[in-house]
Amino acid sequence: MKIKLFLLLLLLFTDAAFATPTTPTSDFIDNHDGTVTHKTTGLTWMRCAMGQTWKGSKCSGIASLYTYAKAKILTTTFAGLSDWRLPNIAELHTIVERENLSPAINTAVFPNVSNESWSSTPLVRYSFGAWFVNFNIGYDSLDYNHSSYSVRLVRGGQQTFDSLPYTTPTSDFTDHRDGTVTHQRTGLMWQRCAVGQVWIGSTCSGTTKNYTYAKAKLLTTDFAGFSDWRLPNQNELLSIVEYGSDDPAINSDIFPNTVSRWFWSSSPYVNNSNYAWGVYFSYGAGSYSKKYGGSVRLVRKDRLMVLFQILPSQLMPPPILFS
Repeated sequence: MKIKLFLLLLLLFTDAAFATPTTPTSDFIDNHDGTVTHKTTGLTWMRCAMGQTWKGSKCSGIASLYTYAKAKILTTTFAGLSDWRLPNIAELHTIVERENLSPAINTAVFPNVSNESWSSTPLVRYSFGAWFVNFNIGYDSLDYNHSSYSVRLVRGGQQTFDSLPYTTPTSDFTDHRDGTVTHQRTGLMWQRCAVGQVWIGSTCSGTTKNYTYAKAKLLTTDFAGFSDWRLPNQNELLSIVEYGSDDPAINSDIFPNTVSRWFWSSSPYVNNSNYAWGVYFSYGAGSYSKKYGGSVRLVRKDRLMVLFQILPSQLMPPPILFS
């Protein structure tokens, strides 16, 4: 009975991390020292940007601005811990709140936020630059080391939940040999080909179709014997971006013949129904677009794979209410 309860709890945590593109306050543990722990990832974050001071319920002062070269070597001792570091782009994505604008973050958890924040992830397209997130709107973009942005530091997660990878090695996927793969880190099953292409045993053949956002949301299929395929949300789509590749920014062994263009997510853009979120797989940027043509890769939750991977020792501690 205990094992079944453990399995159910972690399955719920997995769904929260990748199936809901929001960051509710209940997903965070208040450590009462100017830090919070994100229960869905196990990462512990400073509530204030560097340069600000935690005053018990808010961040006081103005965030310091750093070049990328200075940001990536920042160290500090805070809340009795000295292993703080610059988050990578995958980690920074997990605290974007796509239901908010100006800023696109949960301000109950992270008050007084400045607009842009550096990640530690370098650019592949150019040797002189790195990724950052614009927390005014919530998109990520690349910078060529010419600018200075704020920094929010993070430290590795609890138990087995260490830093989130920003690469997608082939070993992270289970090949079902039917044109689908399961990403072991997320428990998501993906179609290896974009809609319009055909899986022919080792590659994707044919031409990727384009859809408006309205039509993309309605796509269904019974591919590989499953009928619950759907358009991925923005968090899910970002989880297969390969920041170590370019044009396309995806693991081409897993997703062959991927076109370097815009792919839709199911996540609407807040306050404007004429826009929705997606990813440019040319270089991997997640952004929003008008409802013009875009490509589609469908996904489903591989719950059986998630259950097989769960061990009681991997469970997070019991949730603590945020206060």
